[in-house]
Amino acid sequence: MLKSPPVSGSIEPIKPDYVLAPPRGTVKTIKGDDGYLVDCVDMYKQPAFDNLLLKDHKIQMEPSSSPQNMNQNDASPNEFVQPWQKSGLCSKGTVPIWRRRLQGQSHKIKKQSNNTIQGPHFELATVRAFPATGTRFYGGSASISVWDPAVSRQDDYSESTMLVQLTSASLLMAGWITDNTSCWDLDCNGFVQVNNIYALGSLINGVSTLGDHTYYAIKTTIHQDRKTRNWWVSFEDNPIGYWPASLFPGLPEGAEMLQWGGTVYDSVGEGAHTQTDMGNGLFPDVRTNKASVVCSLQYVDDSNTLQIPGLSILGVLATKPLCYNVQLIPELDPNLGQCFLFGGPGRNPLCP
Repeated sequence: MLKSPPVSGSIEPIKPDYVLAPPRGTVKTIKGDDGYLVDCVDMYKQPAFDNLLLKDHKIQMEPSSSPQNMNQNDASPNEFVQPWQKSGLCSKGTVPIWRRRLQGQSHKIKKQSNNTIQGPHFELATVRAFPATGTRFYGGSASISVWDPAVSRQDDYSESTMLVQLTSASLLMAGWITDNTSCWDLDCNGFVQVNNIYALGSLINGVSTLGDHTYYAIKTTIHQDRKTRNWWVSFEDNPIGYWPASLFPGLPEGAEMLQWGGTVYDSVGEGAHTQTDMGNGLFPDVRTNKASVVCSLQYVDDSNTLQIPGLSILGVLATKPLCYNVQLIPELDPNLGQCFLFGGPGRNPLCP
């Protein structure tokens, strides 16, 4: 998961409390101009190998194959820039790990006397794809717009992602997120990174803006290597790493659902609704096309080919449409394929 830039429009400023110690296997530490630290860690000592399911795991350095129609770009791995890279890069054989800064404690869920649970929860505005009966997806891809959403509470966060659901209990996710202290990136041991250029969880240099019509997006792909059954993540067609198949013993190949769009975590969930933005904070409106957008929706079929999903297999999900919503664009864009708009400001007159 990549991180949007520090939130400049937050209602409550988010300030880090302290910095964790460097992880085991750190070869060198790079300090970016923004003050954040990136540790270059021996690839064979990265946190993934603290997971007992990966005992004696042999690292797969690159996918044995990539989906057809996926444009490999070997010439220039720096399609997007992270600020720390200006101060140096990690050498081959190491992986960059962003030094996470911790924040406050999360709020607890409170159960009310009427048996309704009010407390921390997620709100979604997403598009989902379901395979035809008797088939599975073997990955997905999309171009996800990058914004700087305002976050109203320290423990809230906002994300724009692609999700691959193997089962209801096994979910793979990639995209961007505002600052948070949850278990993401290499903090949840199991994901094996092989790329020495990009630090998961680190800031992204480019962000879309409404005022000067600047637009940034990240092409995100998750696909299953049909030979090893590992699930690979790529940004801008550059392989970053994978979730080993051994993390999912007993599961069939492929996935049962794909999901793209936005999620807001409301860390309180009581009283007035959070004002944390989803995307750029605007509601979707196909007449203006100013809201956050996800384009180039694709799924990987049984022949390992990226395909554009038809409207018949797509559905929308907005858990609180008066707070955050989603709209499919019915016509295919000749250059961007299937797109949809999503987002919202949270609290507003219709979402008190």
